[in-house]
Amino acid sequence: MFTLMLATFKVWLHRFTGEEDVVVGAPVSNREPAEVQSLMGYFLNTLPLRTKISGLQSFREILVQVAQAVLGALEHADLPFDEIAELAPLPAAYVRVRELIQAPQSDAADLARLIANDPAL
Repeated sequence: MFTLMLATFKVWLHRFTGEEDVVVGAPVSNREPAEVQSLMGYFLNTLPLRTKISGLQSFREILVQVAQAVLGALEHADLPFDEIAELAPLPAAYVRVRELIQAPQSDAADLARLIANDPAL
């Protein structure tokens, strides 16, 4: 069911934004190592799930691609998101938006000004 809903969401994102490379982060509990199973705490990791969507693919083809992405990501669920982000860096424009959104003093006016001044967004 997760894969079906994720594929539907990715198709909607593709149609809404026009982007062919769609990446969605999915949280996963990271309690596989035996030494952390009895510990209390926050062991959540974010897995980036990338799908390349073109207008020529059928939904079934996209669903298969999303299922493969999910299974592949789950094989590496123990790899921290920060390390994944370093291996596959985002374009500078997206990094600036992410940093602005995460900054505690950011507000909607700063974000709107950044988006208006950057044609890559």
